[in-house]
Amino acid sequence: MTKPEQLPEDIPERLHVAAVLCPRGIAVDALLDHIASLLRAEGYRIAGLIQRQIAAGDGAPTRLHVADLSHGALLRITQDLGAGATGCRLDPGALAAAAGALMAQLDAPAGAAPDALILNRFGKAEAEGQGLRGVAEQACLRGIPVLAALRPGHRAEWEDFSAGAAVLLPPDAAEVLAWLRGAIHGGGVTHAPLDPRRDASDGAAH
Repeated sequence: MTKPEQLPEDIPERLHVAAVLCPRGIAVDALLDHIASLLRAEGYRIAGLIQRQIAAGDGAPTRLHVADLSHGALLRITQDLGAGATGCRLDPGALAAAAGALMAQLDAPAGAAPDALILNRFGKAEAEGQGLRGVAEQACLRGIPVLAALRPGHRAEWEDFSAGAAVLLPPDAAEVLAWLRGAIHGGGVTHAPLDPRRDASDGAAH
């Protein structure tokens, strides 16, 4: 498999991209949803996706959806593989549709484009160069701050993607809000590197 590319060299000089490092057990989706709600209440235009798990019933696996932060619409991103199936349940077509909807928002005219992009995950698909990776790259090219949730198992791929330019944030609402507000206004917030002892080994998540 071809190695996914890093961010291109012609990105804006002042790049604002960060990941919330979230070991398993951290309710990162609720955190990102809360942050997006606060920023929208302050008048910012926030694009992106938040993950939702919805019970399927009849003993079937929980179905994974994403909610579009701009209007709340839900899109299912997992597929039913049948009883006993163990393969990846992510639906590539649904992910592509979600990416297309976000790209349309990024392409909005001046005055209507997002102030920031929040992505529910930089996960397996993005680590392999698929999923929402292209959306994150296009946001960077447009100078739109990007925030993504990141499992420790994909940290190396994230750092390779961002060429080491991204900030790593703890799952703390105050710190994440401070970074996003600063990034939206072009200043950003500097942070000391996270203590590697806090990065307890964690399995990769989709």
